[in-house]
Amino acid sequence: DQGEIEVTMLPYDYKAMYFGQLLEGTVTSFISHGAMLDVGRDRPAFLHVKKIQQEWLRSPEDALSIGQEIEVHVEGQDQGEIEVTMLPYDYKAMYFGQLLEGTVTSFISHGAMLDVG
Repeated sequence: DQGEIEVTMLPYDYKAMYFGQLLEGTVTSFISHGAMLDVGRDRPAFLHVKKIQQEWLRSPEDALSIGQEIEVHVEGQDQGEIEVTMLPYDYKAMYFGQLLEGTVTSFISHGAMLDVG
């Protein structure tokens, strides 16, 4: 059917981590919009400032400190970084690595928007 595509993720090590997985991490550095964490994997984890707490934060240093150990949940991967959150999240809806079918609803400069149901 025109306009419908199957969306798949690139292969990755499913044993290494999964969507919603709880990880323990250590804050290693700050960048303007978040914190970088060592979560014991071969690449760093990125914690966006909006994913630290529900209340607005000016900068990640307002809530975290270098060397601080925190618990985070895996949200995804982007350009070699593990994306994590400290916020409560409904992990029953989807899981990391899930194969979804969708319909393209529009195109944007860096990809396409899909309706996956």
